[in-house]
Amino acid sequence: MKPLFDRVLRGQYPPGSTLKPFIGLAGLEHKITTMHQTLFCPGYYQLPNKSHKYRDWKKWGHGKVNFRYCYYPVMWMSIL
Repeated sequence: MKPLFDRVLRGQYPPGSTLKPFIGLAGLEHKITTMHQTLFCPGYYQLPNKSHKYRDWKKWGHGKVNFRYCYYPVMWMSIL
């Protein structure tokens, strides 16, 4: 632990969830999706023709979600 290390200014972290709203908004702007379209979140994402599953933190998934109320707008990438 480095108590004098300024993690906000000096720390290097992946962008993660900060980009997800922008991805969702791009889908809305390009009319790929709507605010009311729903998706089912099973708790993982699997690329086409691949066996590996990228697991969500919630093993059983979030169920039916839409853009307006979803936890992760990145789920909308499956529509893009």
